[in-house]
Amino acid sequence: MKFSDIFKICATMNLIVFAAAMLASIANAAPTAATTTATTTASVSVTTTASASPTVCANGFKYLGKTVGYADVFSSIRYAEKAVRFSPPVAVSRPRTEQFYNATITPNACVQNHLDSSFPAGTVISEDCLFLNIHKPHNATSELLPVWVYIHGGTFTSGGIASILYDGSHILQTRSDIIIVTISYRLGVFGFSASEELAAKGALNLGLLDQEAAFHWIQKNIWYFGGDPTRVTATGQSAGGISLGTLLTSRGGNNVLFHQVGLQSGSAFTFAAPISFSQPFFNSLVSTFNCTSASDAVSCLKTVNATLLQAAGSQYSYYQPVVDGVFLTQAPYVALRQGLFRKVPLLAGDVKDDGLIFIPSTNETIAKADFATIISQQFASLPVDDLAFLNATTYANYAPPVATSWGLGAGNFTGDYRHKCNDNLAIKLFAQYGLPVHKYLLSTCGTAFAYNYGYTKSPLPALHGCDICFVFNDPTCFYTAAQAELGVAMSNAWADFAAGKLNQNSLGWEPYTLANPTEIVFNIGNGTNFESILDDGGEPKCEGLWEAGSLTYSLPVNF
Repeated sequence: MKFSDIFKICATMNLIVFAAAMLASIANAAPTAATTTATTTASVSVTTTASASPTVCANGFKYLGKTVGYADVFSSIRYAEKAVRFSPPVAVSRPRTEQFYNATITPNACVQNHLDSSFPAGTVISEDCLFLNIHKPHNATSELLPVWVYIHGGTFTSGGIASILYDGSHILQTRSDIIIVTISYRLGVFGFSASEELAAKGALNLGLLDQEAAFHWIQKNIWYFGGDPTRVTATGQSAGGISLGTLLTSRGGNNVLFHQVGLQSGSAFTFAAPISFSQPFFNSLVSTFNCTSASDAVSCLKTVNATLLQAAGSQYSYYQPVVDGVFLTQAPYVALRQGLFRKVPLLAGDVKDDGLIFIPSTNETIAKADFATIISQQFASLPVDDLAFLNATTYANYAPPVATSWGLGAGNFTGDYRHKCNDNLAIKLFAQYGLPVHKYLLSTCGTAFAYNYGYTKSPLPALHGCDICFVFNDPTCFYTAAQAELGVAMSNAWADFAAGKLNQNSLGWEPYTLANPTEIVFNIGNGTNFESILDDGGEPKCEGLWEAGSLTYSLPVNF
């Protein structure tokens, strides 16, 4: 297709998409029989012909994408202007004249130490990384479709949407009723530094502000791509789940960014910190780069080479959301307890052996004497009294014969403390408010790139991150046909949640309520891939950890 041809079709396509958006908006505002009929007949096709490259005209840009299987993919779409170091994101300006946009290239990865092998060769690491990818069904011609936004994890220090782990085209091989969006955000020292100096410039929680900016872009522009901005579901894993849980409490709980949320091994109950927690490390950066005598330490750090700043910043292990008084007016877990959060339907859960990935497989044979040492190393920032409390709790609930070895006990404790107990608390809280809740547990794993964490045992347990492959139905992750079948089941369940069809799902996934606290277990064995069971929420092991409210401020190393 010639660029001139792209320009010619844009005016017509914008009129078609705008009409469909208006019809869908009316239908969602007042769902009557008449408006439902109108919605289902509205066409939102943005593809020219079966053989041509997909094109979308949006807000002054002509986006050229590519077709991958049954998906039209638009990658590396800029949702904010080029990031300025230690400054909040700025919305993309509409160009004065219509501009062509090549949405077929690999998006830059935000600055991090290195990219694992899940990234395409040649992926650029850059501070210019505020991009999103859109996957839409090829030749979609129905009403505006619900939107599923995914936020990647990676300890707030790594990851990116260029990774094959987050390829939404695999999901669309079996679905044609959703649009999938993945977003990038600044990481580590560039996205989650905290200090009084940064606070004075409104430059805290920059990675979260990036995510907020991406959702704003989606609200304004996704209908051009055939997506319904009134039906946005956001899901995320680990740091991505923590981000979404935190966004629910942002701006006093009044931040309308999405309408449903899915949390995978991460919730807002997990971590929060005051600015003072990170101030000493920021001071060390100022000293390292000879900015101590500068009249403006932040401006001085802006001039430091990005690679050098990243190298210095990677020495810090506690990047996390912080209470800034504006975006986060109080610790998210406090806001949740007070009911100051967006009340939306929830899908949430964990993987069975979540914590083992943080305990190298060689440590599974540790002795009793080493158990307390490992716990202390994992939570080195805790006060002595808190460490003593944790050790007393772990001996009672995680030591053999409860666990088959001291190493497995340490791994189980790590998973409960970092993710499961906090996630269960969020699930119970949402249920207390009468919100629709669906809980899951994954008890198996594919390849899952676990070697990046140094875990080499085969076959792999259900480690932290194993759910990503199944949710994205990534065939490169599966050893067996049974695993592939489970991938289809899980990705369809998540897609059904995004499409508002989970109650009609063939899995028979019952809602979680306080009166009937059920969860679905995704597993392979005994001829079945899933089953519903009653769940105790980890009460026996979690109650002690929930009581230690002061521990919520402390972030484990490399979570």
